[in-house]
Formats: sequence, C-alpha cells, structure tokens
Amino acid sequence: MTHHRSHLRSAALVATLIVLAFGSVDESSEEMGVEPPTSPSGTLQSPPARVEATPTDLADGVRRDLPDVLDVLSGDALTDDQKQALFERDLENEWFAVEGVVTDVGTWLGEKYVTIRVRPGNLCDVYLDDDFDLLAYRVGERVSFSGRFTLRGTGNLIHRGFEDGRDLDGPRSSEPNRSGASARDREDVLSMQEVCRVLRRDGRSADQRAIIFEREFQNRRVLVEGRVTDVGTFLGEKYVTVNIEGQDIDIIPSEDFDLLSLRKGEVVAFEGPFTFFDATLNFHARVEPAVRR
Repeated sequence: MTHHRSHLRSAALVATLIVLAFGSVDESSEEMGVEPPTSPSGTLQSPPARVEATPTDLADGVRRDLPDVLDVLSGDALTDDQKQALFERDLENEWFAVEGVVTDVGTWLGEKYVTIRVRPGNLCDVYLDDDFDLLAYRVGERVSFSGRFTLRGTGNLIHRGFEDGRDLDGPRSSEPNRSGASARDREDVLSMQEVCRVLRRDGRSADQRAIIFEREFQNRRVLVEGRVTDVGTFLGEKYVTVNIEGQDIDIIPSEDFDLLSLRKGEVVAFEGPFTFFDATLNFHARVEPAVRR
C-alpha cells in the first residue's frame, strides 16, 4: 500500500511541475510579445456590450428601444451563441413597446396573437389574453403593443416572442357587422356577392376570415348568381363553378342534371347552404345542396 501511495505522490508532483512549466511559458511568451491564444475563428473573444435602456428609453417601465435592440440581434457583429447570451443577460423578460405594422392576427396552440413587423426582417408575435378580440385589428395598420420579451427567435421563420401583451392605446372591440347579414338565427337568404365582399375584404388574416365565416355565414342560405366557369364531376358528384368577387364557388345541385345543359359563360342562379369556405382563399367555396332559381 505504501508503494502505491508513493507512486500517486510522484504523479501529483509531476503534474504540478508540468502546470508550473506551462505557466512560466505563458508568462515568458507575454514578456517576449507573443500573441495570447485566440478563439477557433482567429479573433479574440470579448463579452458583448450590454444592451440596457437609457432613462429616455423608459416609459412606465416599458422600454422603447426595441428597434435598436433588434438591429443588434439581427446584425453580423455577434455570433448566434453571443446573441443568445446577450438576450439571456440583458433582454429576457424585459418589457418592451412593440410598435409597427400588423402582418397577421390569429391563434397558435390556443393562444391569441398579433404579428407586428417592427423592422424589415423582424416579425414579432405579441401573445394576448383570452379576452382579446381577434377581429379588432386589421392587417396593414400601425399598432402599439407592450409585451415581455420571452423568445429571441430569428425575426423571420422563428418570430420574436412577447408574452402578456396589451394594447398601449387601450383595449379595442371589433366593428359591428356591416355586411347586411344579421345574427345566425335569421332565416333570410343572403346575397353571395355581399358575403364574398365581406370574407375577401382586405386587411383580414386567414384566422380572422375563418372566424367571420363560422360566426356569420356557415350553413346560412345564400343566393349564388354568376357566370359559369366550369361544369364537371368530382368523386362522383356533379358540380357547377361560378366566380363571384374573385371567389370560385362550387355549387352541388340537389338534383341530378345533364352536364351538357349548361355552358361556360352562361349566367345561372342557385340557392343553398354555404357549407365550406377556405380562409386562405386558395380553394373553392362550396354551396350544397343547391336548387336552381
């Protein structure tokens, strides 16, 4: 046992001498003007400058320097790891004013949000409480929100994230429905032309269009009058397609009909329940079963 312990002591002594030797080499190299070690990229590593709000940037505890902060996070002066370290050290959970142009309004995993473009290439998602009215804001309008900075993101594919958002100008509610359509319990027939104008109106996100369709128009009876753009069958169903206000609408008649009895360009009128609407505006709407008027 003594023999083994003496070997351990000898090994420890050797290790100590090696460390001291390297230390003396480092000291002598500094005295001789030798450059100290650098990072793998060949540049000296220095901590990023702090990103703190100045007194003029603060109002009611909310920072107003988000555009400058995003310029730092989007720039090339720091590596991605440095940006994350800077975010965690100086920015995470700080309250910021998020001001810019609305690009989207919707829900994600049950949470309501407004997407705001603060800087080109810097999209910020402000998450709001359940009482927030999704129809109160329009795509393209300028807004001012505040929120707690919780996700650095990239600004493009992965948006910057702000929790506990609120409108700095005060809460809003959506405008009353001016489409000519009333509450869902009404039995009158709606003009599909007016309905399409509402659903395709500029300034609405896909989620907002879906909400309007579900609240106001789904399964409501509509009168579809327009020129035929297509006649055919799909999965065994015969259909007639018309275009109204830029929206293609597939009409599925309740009774069988001769495909050759209709021609492209002919004006037709059908009435039936409005059963399907694609809020992205990429697919045809659907009215079924319909009767010809």
